[in-house]
Amino acid sequence: SSRSRTGLFPFNIPTAGRVHWNCMGTKMNNERLGNILLHKGLIDREQLDFCLKVQKNNGGERLGKVLRHYDFIKDKDVADALAQQVGWDVYEGEYVADLEAARILGIDYLLEHMVFPLQSSHGIAFVFSRTDDISATDHIQSKFNSPVQFYVGPEGHLRSALEKIVGHKRDQEIVGDDLLIWF
Repeated sequence: SSRSRTGLFPFNIPTAGRVHWNCMGTKMNNERLGNILLHKGLIDREQLDFCLKVQKNNGGERLGKVLRHYDFIKDKDVADALAQQVGWDVYEGEYVADLEAARILGIDYLLEHMVFPLQSSHGIAFVFSRTDDISATDHIQSKFNSPVQFYVGPEGHLRSALEKIVGHKRDQEIVGDDLLIWF
């Protein structure tokens, strides 16, 4: 079978006549990110072709990042298109960290994979800006013994929220757990 142990198919390999599923069992859109953005009218063919050349010449930098670098698109638009591509919801609420999940995974891991552990009343949840990080979704699912909800979020929002976790950890190291005061 083409499925891995978690039911994932490779993200960026379009295969004619084959249905792709994300890690939550939702049918995925096989369309590439650039084509989704073109069809939505958020970029034009010239911008896409330019950024694909830049991407190729710069070691495969993520297309969304290249498009944002040249101000062809907003961070939120990339998140919306990625969500459409993988069948996840876009997270649009307040980024409140699940500090226990952050402790379990580690700050370095969260930063490396650009994933935010989200405090949620619906169970364990994480916000990703890199939806093709299959190793991260597999790893997270293996660390928690209950269903995990994944969302897509704008990279800038994730970066800011992760910086707050890093700041919280630094404050704990300086002040100590017992004396930490929230303002």
